[in-house]
Amino acid sequence: MKQLFALLILLLAHTAPAAELNLREADANRVVPVVVGDTVVITLAGNITTGYSWSLARLEIDAADAQKPSVKSVGDIAYQRAPAPPGLVGSGGMFVARFTAAAEGKAVVRLEYKRPFEKDKPAAKTFAVTLVVKPAKALPKKDGSDAPPTLVATYSVVAFDPATGDLGVAVQSKFFGVGSVVPWARAGVGAIATQAEANVTYGPDGLKLLAEGKSAKETLGALTAADARREFRQLGIVDAQGRVASFTGEKCHDWAGQIEGKQFAAQGNLLASESVVKGMAAAFEKARASAKGELADWLVAALDAAEAAGGDRRGRQSAALLVVREQGGYARANDRYVDLRVEDNVEPIKELGRLLEIHKQFYPNQHAAKPKRAVNDKRPDEK
Repeated sequence: MKQLFALLILLLAHTAPAAELNLREADANRVVPVVVGDTVVITLAGNITTGYSWSLARLEIDAADAQKPSVKSVGDIAYQRAPAPPGLVGSGGMFVARFTAAAEGKAVVRLEYKRPFEKDKPAAKTFAVTLVVKPAKALPKKDGSDAPPTLVATYSVVAFDPATGDLGVAVQSKFFGVGSVVPWARAGVGAIATQAEANVTYGPDGLKLLAEGKSAKETLGALTAADARREFRQLGIVDAQGRVASFTGEKCHDWAGQIEGKQFAAQGNLLASESVVKGMAAAFEKARASAKGELADWLVAALDAAEAAGGDRRGRQSAALLVVREQGGYARANDRYVDLRVEDNVEPIKELGRLLEIHKQFYPNQHAAKPKRAVNDKRPDEK
């Protein structure tokens, strides 16, 4: 028995960590990839005082092994009443349904909002989502570490605007306070995004290498070469000449990868699919080509497109936007031109966009007076 227990612990320690995916009404009719062990939480608005409630209409299972359902319902659907002023009755709340990915296969979860006693009447609202369950990905033994750090599974984009010299990073993740980990930038030097099993030393060390004159590619090579756990890292870099480099370690969780474009790099891990990164790159290029807005707008447009393509397969939680400019900060005393963070929000990218618009209203002069890079600021090898 002791040997069996030890084997179980060993297997659990070396498989990809289970994730919790949070879905809402906006996710209706999506096809969502999950892995065995993941928990899917569906939260839908409703008002139980009206007699209506959300219930599981059907769970349509298409499992690879008919004896092992791919998705299982976990407990009853719970109702959480929204806070209301004293004396106010009849306020609404949220219905929360939980499911677990149990085995490889596919399942369609169908929920309906109706009064239980009105059996012959159609539902007032319905919700459906398709869950595609894949086996958990095995991980090799952690060499010498006590426990794996929390994964900053996410998508990000680093970019350079040659017209102004602005450098920036935008990021979104199902991770609290992603802005304190992923984005790093310094005016006239470069911008860096470090994620997955994030090595936060990549930020300051990378900026130091860039400031010493190394290119984005040279900096990436130096950082990863010195890191024994580089295959668990993901990294995107753009230097002050617009040269880019991006790296995805072989042990990053699927889907993981990157696209290096002209003066930008988009990368992500634990994503719904490759289309997330492709959508991010296409949206950035489209926004830049429109000649509307500025680098901050283009970066947020890239995040919007990534989320529309499926985003982080665990869901949404935090986002950040960092754009640096020489003397672009408060009172022209630093380079933090735009530094916005959404630490915990059900719609972090939407909130990030709202904050950016407030920033433009609060600092109209900085946004109106865009700097112009002199032609002689460019290097012959700049893209």
